Amino acid sequence: MIKIKRENYPYRQAVVSVIVDGNNMFLVVQKLSYRDNEWSFAGGGVEDNESPSEAILRELREELGVKSFKIIAEAKTHYQ
Repeated sequence: MIKIKRENYPYRQAVVSVIVDGNNMFLVVQKLSYRDNEWSFAGGGVEDNESPSEAILRELREELGVKSFKIIAEAKTHYQ
């Protein structure tokens, strides 16, 4: 797990997730502030006291209302 110190970067660290169901369908979201054809994956910012894995699980609980998710893989590279 990579932990990046936020004070070294001019932006907030964030996480995104790709959610796939049993039929190989994946979830995309369209926020209210997006234009008609702008879509994204679920995710959000990382708080000071949490790892990226903890952040994505929290964001998914907040955004989707589901209490339990299983992380099956994590990207080996990170955008910085």
